[in-house]
This record gives sequence, structure tokens and C-alpha cells, in this order.
Amino acid sequence: MKKHNLLFVDDDPQTLKMLKQLFSEQGYGVFMANSGPEALGKMAEAEVDLVLSDNRMPEMTGVELFEKIKKQYPDAVRILYTAYADMESAAAAINRGDVYKYVPKPFDIDQLRVIVRRALEHRDSVLENRRLLRGLEKKVQERTQELAFLYEIGKSLSRNLDFRDIIQTTFDELKGTIDFDIGGIAVKDNGKLTIFVRTDFNLSRANQNHIRDHLVKSFNNFEKEIVAEEDIEFRITSTDVRVDLARLPVELRKPKGFINIPLIAEKEFMGIIHISSLSRRKYPADEVRLLSTAGNSVAIALQNARLFNKLEKQATRDGLTGIYNRRYFQEHLGMEISRAERFDADLSLLLMDIDFFKRINDSYGHQNGDYVLKEIANLIVQAVRSIDVPARYGGEEFAAILPGTATEGAGVIGERIRKAVQAFPFQMTELDGPAKKKKITVTISMGVSSKLHFRKTNPEELIKKADQALYKAKEQGRNQMVIFDESRFGSE
Repeated sequence: MKKHNLLFVDDDPQTLKMLKQLFSEQGYGVFMANSGPEALGKMAEAEVDLVLSDNRMPEMTGVELFEKIKKQYPDAVRILYTAYADMESAAAAINRGDVYKYVPKPFDIDQLRVIVRRALEHRDSVLENRRLLRGLEKKVQERTQELAFLYEIGKSLSRNLDFRDIIQTTFDELKGTIDFDIGGIAVKDNGKLTIFVRTDFNLSRANQNHIRDHLVKSFNNFEKEIVAEEDIEFRITSTDVRVDLARLPVELRKPKGFINIPLIAEKEFMGIIHISSLSRRKYPADEVRLLSTAGNSVAIALQNARLFNKLEKQATRDGLTGIYNRRYFQEHLGMEISRAERFDADLSLLLMDIDFFKRINDSYGHQNGDYVLKEIANLIVQAVRSIDVPARYGGEEFAAILPGTATEGAGVIGERIRKAVQAFPFQMTELDGPAKKKKITVTISMGVSSKLHFRKTNPEELIKKADQALYKAKEQGRNQMVIFDESRFGSE
């Protein structure tokens, strides 16, 4: 078996030393470089199968290095390891196809071993297929179409970091290569099983249930655990070619031949991919193999999408309440103000503060305080519209951006939130004695400001006016909403 050569690029000598020791012991040939230019020089001197690079380096970033390697050495597998702050540039590189995979820092050593091994296996598979293509003249056309399909589906999927786009792309690419009437992908994420089905037919409820039950059973067979009925979501999409299944002969109304392939990325079971035919009783081995190979690309794309969504959520969501955090709120407020100015649209802002929150923490403890924060966040989300942006502003303060909403409308939404919080039965666990629940009433105060209060709106002024109104609500006795009015507050 050919010995693989690895090139590690990092400006940290300790990291290079650790990587060299780790992979040399496993029989790899190892080269090291302290910078992007040095790495390009190493690749000119030796055949390198895989490059593993840090992103943040002084002379040339890892993303910039991989752009050059992709042009000069397209067969070299490129893996980027990066800190959270570099997530956007890494994701953009994946979208362009410059990076095979990225690994968040600090990386897990065992996971990195698996990633490198599988990346090389994938590379060897691609190169072996290319060699076979040149040698098997009788199957040139068939093999070319197959490899072109795998390349296209891999390239298309590598640009996507959205579950729905990945699934749509998968079926679009499959349809031109494998004959099927119904396609489905079952994906489990956060304990929920979502089943996506694509078909050319208008399916009856009985047919939908048949397909759904088949995919759930197949998923359970691979997963080795039963998914609860309440944790299953079924989504079906019909293409533009709509055929009423009831008009077909009885013998063609239920799928006959089918393929179920597990989607596995780095030993992680992601779900299954399914295709079935109403007329074919069995799929040939080469199409089963083709779908299985395509499934590897689908699984990697789904895993990348899951990781990206997780990192994106960490960047924009408050860890305790799950609603948007202050950073996202401030960025989004600026965008909404620009949009409102451009289209001369209304815009309002709510700032909310929990009344006597310190007393709650002092009397019932911080766990109960966290419970109150989470419940109020849920009540705010339920009270605002889908276009609004609720956020935790800090501590016991919350905010909500209300696009297209003037002062009067903001007042209606604000009162809806205030009344919902006041009416909610907060169940507190007593600190002393046996664990007993005590129902208490919690109230909030809020201030409202709107775009109409300013000749030229900016985020700081909108927040300042809402904060002044909130202070007035506290001053006047709490559990109330105050709308900023220039005549009452003056022009500070």
C-alpha cells in the first residue's frame, strides 16, 4: 500500500511538533511548514497527499493558501482547522470548494486521526476511479457518466450548509442518473427525526403513510432504537410533474423495488437515503453502489451543515434562553434602521426589564432566577410576530426590534407581553425544607421608542430613548409600559 505524505502548516512550533509525532507513529510521511509560502515550496519538492493547515498565520491565511493549492495541486486533500472567530471565512471556503473539511479548534486528537484517514480514503477512491476510467475502454461512457454524477453531486453539496438545500440538490442530481419515482431522506437531529420525501405523484394519505412507515422502520433498523411518534416530522414535496397515483393501474400504486442506504460520516449515523420505483422490481448492483457512494457526499454535507448551524447558533443565540443575544440584536438593529430609512418604513424598539429580579434570586436562588428568565423569553417569543427580533439584552433585560411598526402598534405588542408575563404562574422551588413549589407573580417594565422620534435615526439614539422610557416606567411604579414622547422627556 502506498505511503501517504502529509503536510502540516502552522506558525506554532509546538503544534507542528505534536502533529508530527502523532502521525509519524502511524506510518505517514510528514512534512512541516511554518507559513503559507514555505508550504508551497514543500509541495513543489515532494508529492503531498493531504495538507492540514491552521487558518490564522501572519504571511498568508490557511484559506488563501488553499486557494493556491487548489489551483496548483487539485488532488491534494485540504483540511482547515480554525478557531470560532474564523467560522465565516471557513464556511465560505467550503462553499467555494477550496476546503474538503474544517475542524474547530481546539481539535480532538482521536477525531482528527479519523478525519485524516477518511479524507485519504476518499482521495484514494477518487484517484482509483480516475485510473480505472483510463484503463477500461469498454466502459468509458458508462463510467464517465457515473463519475461525472458523483463529482457534480459532491461539488453541488459542498456549497450547501442548509439541510433543505442539501436534500433538494441530492434529488435533483439523482433524478438525471437513477430512475426512481419516490425519493426520501430521513435525518435525525437533536432527538427529532425529519423525513423529507420527493415525488412526481399526488400521493393519497394511505400512500404517504406507507412511505412514511417504511422510512421510519428502515431508520430504526439502522439506528437500533425506536423513534417516538411525537418526535417524527414528515414533509412531502411534489415536483412540477404531477401525476395522480389513483389513476394508475392497481399494480403500480405501491413501490416495488427500492434502495435504502445509511448516511454515515466519520462513524456518525446521520440518517438514511431512500429511492423506490413503482415499476422496477429490483435495482441493479451498479446503481446500488452509485447511490451508496453518493450517500457519502450527502452524509458529509449534512454533517457540515449540522456543525455550521451549531456554531452559527452559538454566535447569535443566548446560551440560557435560546433567543437572540445582544451582539446579534445590535447588528440587526442597525440593518433594520437602514432598511427603514431606505424605504421610509416604520420601526419601533421595546426595552424590557424584570421588576425586582434581584429579590427573586435572593429569595429563591439563581436556578429559579434562570427559570424565570427562560419562561419570560418564551412568553416574549410567543407574543411577538415572526418578523420581529426578540433578544436578551443583558442580565434581566430583554429587547424586541419591531420592523414596520409605529408607536401605536408597538404599544399593543408591548402590552401583550406585559400582560402575558403578569398572568403567568411562575412555579418556584423553595430553597429551605422539602422541595415544594410556590407560585409567584412576576412583572416587567418596558420602554418604547420609534423611528418617528428622530430626523435621522441611529441605533444608539433609538436605544437611549427606549431606555429613558423604561426608566420612567420604573420610576412611576413598575409593571407598566411607557412610550417615549419628546414633549415629556425633552431633547437630551
